[in-house]
Amino acid sequence: MTDARFESTNADPPVGLEDVIRTAGEVADKVRDAAGSVARLGERELAMLVGIAEDIRDSVVARERLESARRIETIQGVRRSAHRSVDLGFDAAAVGVDVGIDFIDAAFRRPNRKSAVQPPVAPASAPPASAAI
Repeated sequence: MTDARFESTNADPPVGLEDVIRTAGEVADKVRDAAGSVARLGERELAMLVGIAEDIRDSVVARERLESARRIETIQGVRRSAHRSVDLGFDAAAVGVDVGIDFIDAAFRRPNRKSAVQPPVAPASAPPASAAI
């Protein structure tokens, strides 16, 4: 007599570790795609807001006044430093995203997305047939 607690009612074959890893990788890909879509949407919205802000600036501040203000040496230095700071921040964020993507790819033992665009490494040349033992 069999114990009903140990009988499978599911006709599907058991799920192996490879299936779990593959499914987790597919979920990671979907999350990455969704995050990319959200980031692209955010970038477009930010560009639109900056454009609106520039339009408002241009309608409120005379062009000659803006050009005169931009020639102030201290303002120029602060402006350059601010631009460099923003670049550094986005470099750090981009590196973090890139490392995260590589980590996820490695965790699911999948080829890194970069390897798909890099040229393949040439295999080492085989020794001549006469050198075989």
